[in-house]
Amino acid sequence: MTAQIKERCIYQGQSYDMPVCISLPLSDGRVVELTGDALQEAIDKDDYCFSTACWRQFVGVWEVVDDRLYLTSLEGIYRIVGEKPIFVDWFSDTLCLPHGELLDFNLEIELMHYAQELRLTFVNGVLVDKVIIDTK
Repeated sequence: MTAQIKERCIYQGQSYDMPVCISLPLSDGRVVELTGDALQEAIDKDDYCFSTACWRQFVGVWEVVDDRLYLTSLEGIYRIVGEKPIFVDWFSDTLCLPHGELLDFNLEIELMHYAQELRLTFVNGVLVDKVIIDTK
Protein backbone atom coordinates (compact mmCIF):
# COMPACT_ATOMS: atom_id res chain seq x y z
CA MET A 1 0.00 0.00 0.00
CA THR A 2 1.30 3.44 -0.90
CA ALA A 3 1.13 6.13 1.77
CA GLN A 4 -1.25 8.85 0.61
CA ILE A 5 -0.42 12.55 0.21
CA LYS A 6 -2.19 14.52 2.92
CA GLU A 7 -4.29 17.64 2.68
CA ARG A 8 -2.65 20.59 4.48
CA CYS A 9 -4.05 22.96 7.09
CA ILE A 10 -2.30 26.22 7.92
CA TYR A 11 -2.93 27.49 11.43
CA GLN A 12 -1.08 30.43 13.01
CA GLY A 13 1.49 30.30 10.23
CA GLN A 14 2.33 26.62 10.70
CA SER A 15 1.45 23.93 8.15
CA TYR A 16 -0.03 20.64 9.40
CA ASP A 17 -0.75 17.39 7.57
CA MET A 18 -4.44 16.57 7.81
CA PRO A 19 -5.31 12.92 8.48
CA VAL A 20 -8.78 13.52 6.97
CA CYS A 21 -10.19 15.19 3.86
CA ILE A 22 -12.90 17.83 4.15
CA SER A 23 -15.60 17.57 1.49
CA LEU A 24 -15.44 19.99 -1.43
CA PRO A 25 -18.36 22.24 -2.50
CA LEU A 26 -18.82 20.49 -5.86
CA SER A 27 -22.52 21.22 -6.30
CA ASP A 28 -22.50 25.02 -6.21
CA GLY A 29 -19.91 25.93 -8.86
CA ARG A 30 -17.15 27.23 -6.59
CA VAL A 31 -15.02 24.16 -7.35
CA VAL A 32 -14.96 22.48 -10.74
CA GLU A 33 -13.53 19.22 -12.04
CA LEU A 34 -11.08 19.57 -14.90
CA THR A 35 -11.92 17.83 -18.17
CA GLY A 36 -10.50 17.53 -21.68
CA ASP A 37 -7.42 19.61 -22.49
CA ALA A 38 -7.36 21.28 -19.06
CA LEU A 39 -7.27 17.86 -17.37
CA GLN A 40 -4.53 16.60 -19.71
CA GLU A 41 -2.47 19.74 -19.03
CA ALA A 42 -2.83 19.20 -15.26
CA ILE A 43 -1.77 15.56 -15.62
CA ASP A 44 1.24 16.56 -17.74
CA LYS A 45 2.36 19.22 -15.19
CA ASP A 46 1.67 17.25 -12.02
CA ASP A 47 3.49 14.12 -11.00
CA TYR A 48 1.99 13.48 -7.56
CA CYS A 49 -1.78 14.19 -7.63
CA PHE A 50 -2.13 11.63 -10.41
CA SER A 51 0.07 8.97 -8.84
CA THR A 52 -0.65 6.00 -6.60
CA ALA A 53 0.30 8.30 -3.69
CA CYS A 54 -2.91 10.28 -4.29
CA TRP A 55 -5.86 8.04 -5.10
CA ARG A 56 -8.33 10.93 -4.73
CA GLN A 57 -6.35 12.84 -7.44
CA PHE A 58 -6.39 16.19 -5.64
CA VAL A 59 -4.78 17.97 -2.71
CA GLY A 60 -6.36 20.89 -0.90
CA VAL A 61 -4.82 23.56 1.28
CA TRP A 62 -7.00 24.86 4.08
CA GLU A 63 -6.20 27.86 6.27
CA VAL A 64 -7.57 29.34 9.47
CA VAL A 65 -7.67 33.14 9.19
CA ASP A 66 -9.29 35.27 11.90
CA ASP A 67 -10.89 32.11 13.38
CA ARG A 68 -12.53 31.16 10.07
CA LEU A 69 -11.61 28.14 7.94
CA TYR A 70 -10.93 28.71 4.24
CA LEU A 71 -10.11 26.49 1.27
CA THR A 72 -7.21 28.41 -0.27
CA SER A 73 -6.02 26.19 -3.10
CA LEU A 74 -6.57 22.94 -4.96
CA GLU A 75 -4.13 20.94 -7.06
CA GLY A 76 -4.90 17.95 -9.24
CA ILE A 77 -8.28 17.20 -10.78
CA TYR A 78 -10.16 20.15 -9.17
CA ARG A 79 -9.78 23.93 -9.30
CA ILE A 80 -11.32 26.81 -7.38
CA VAL A 81 -13.24 29.17 -9.67
CA GLY A 82 -14.26 32.72 -8.89
CA GLU A 83 -13.34 34.42 -5.66
CA LYS A 84 -10.57 32.87 -3.58
CA PRO A 85 -10.34 31.75 -0.86
CA ILE A 86 -13.60 29.90 -0.15
CA PHE A 87 -15.05 30.23 3.35
CA VAL A 88 -15.76 26.66 4.51
CA ASP A 89 -19.20 27.33 6.02
CA TRP A 90 -20.35 23.73 5.40
CA PHE A 91 -17.81 22.29 7.86
CA SER A 92 -18.83 21.59 11.48
CA ASP A 93 -16.45 19.14 13.10
CA THR A 94 -13.10 18.82 14.86
CA LEU A 95 -9.83 18.66 12.95
CA CYS A 96 -7.25 16.60 14.83
CA LEU A 97 -3.89 17.74 13.52
CA PRO A 98 -0.61 15.99 14.35
CA HIS A 99 1.66 18.23 16.40
CA GLY A 100 5.10 17.91 17.94
CA GLU A 101 7.56 15.05 17.65
CA LEU A 102 6.79 12.00 15.47
CA LEU A 103 6.93 9.05 17.89
CA ASP A 104 5.93 6.14 15.64
CA PHE A 105 5.06 5.47 12.00
CA ASN A 106 3.33 2.37 10.64
CA LEU A 107 3.41 2.46 6.83
CA GLU A 108 1.20 -0.60 6.49
CA ILE A 109 -1.83 1.19 7.95
CA GLU A 110 -0.59 4.76 7.40
CA LEU A 111 -0.62 5.51 11.11
CA MET A 112 1.58 8.31 12.40
CA HIS A 113 1.72 8.83 16.15
CA TYR A 114 2.86 12.28 17.24
CA ALA A 115 3.63 13.52 20.76
CA GLN A 116 0.69 15.93 20.62
CA GLU A 117 -2.49 16.57 18.71
CA LEU A 118 -3.88 20.02 17.94
CA ARG A 119 -7.69 19.83 17.98
CA LEU A 120 -9.52 22.63 16.21
CA THR A 121 -13.31 22.55 16.51
CA PHE A 122 -15.40 24.41 13.93
CA VAL A 123 -19.10 25.21 13.68
CA ASN A 124 -20.15 26.33 10.20
CA GLY A 125 -16.51 27.09 9.42
CA VAL A 126 -15.92 29.23 12.52
CA LEU A 127 -13.31 28.12 15.05
CA VAL A 128 -15.05 27.68 18.42
CA ASP A 129 -12.45 25.70 20.38
CA LYS A 130 -8.78 24.77 20.22
CA VAL A 131 -6.82 22.49 22.48
CA ILE A 132 -3.50 20.65 22.39
CA ILE A 133 -3.67 17.06 23.67
CA ASP A 134 -0.63 15.13 24.90
CA THR A 135 -0.76 11.72 23.19
CA LYS A 136 2.30 10.10 24.78
